[in-house]
Amino acid sequence: YVATLGEMAPVGMHVFAGYPNYQDVVVNQPEQALAFLERLYEEIRLRMESLYQHKAGRWEEMLSYGPRVMVVVDEYAAIYDDLQGDHRTRYVRAVTNICRLARKAGIHLVLGVQNPTAESMRPSIRRNTLTQVFQVVDAVASQAIIQQAGAERLQGGQYLAVFQDGVHSGAAFDPSDDQLSAYLAERRSRITVYE
Repeated sequence: YVATLGEMAPVGMHVFAGYPNYQDVVVNQPEQALAFLERLYEEIRLRMESLYQHKAGRWEEMLSYGPRVMVVVDEYAAIYDDLQGDHRTRYVRAVTNICRLARKAGIHLVLGVQNPTAESMRPSIRRNTLTQVFQVVDAVASQAIIQQAGAERLQGGQYLAVFQDGVHSGAAFDPSDDQLSAYLAERRSRITVYE
């Protein structure tokens, strides 16, 4: 199951429109994004309780209880910038808690960021994610995401990823919309629809 959360319709995700387990969650106010993420964290807590009750270590052992979920937060930093005071603190806390616990509960979080800052990309978030960065505007943005310059020199299709043993570079698979549509069509008959 995939949900895209953002302040505008996710233009780049149109290829998924009509796919049974995909949902756009467009928010009109940044506080709505906060509410969505807090509900997502509550779902994680419920799943962690189920894992404990069933003596399971990972959600893959529990798929009959619910799908794996991927949530894409589009414009994560823009939503952060729009929030003030307690709402901003709760937003960072929700994202941090989701990053910390979600994988074990079968939930995966992708943060799309156009203009990262050290304030929006806190260490508590970076420590609990596999950080990958594509080309960014400048060394300051690179520093905010991977704590070093370099991402500003990447070419199209290249990325840097932060692992425990350091920063590694690679080339990303960048499928066309037609390739993605064909891939999804091949699997449409093999999916379980979750409501």
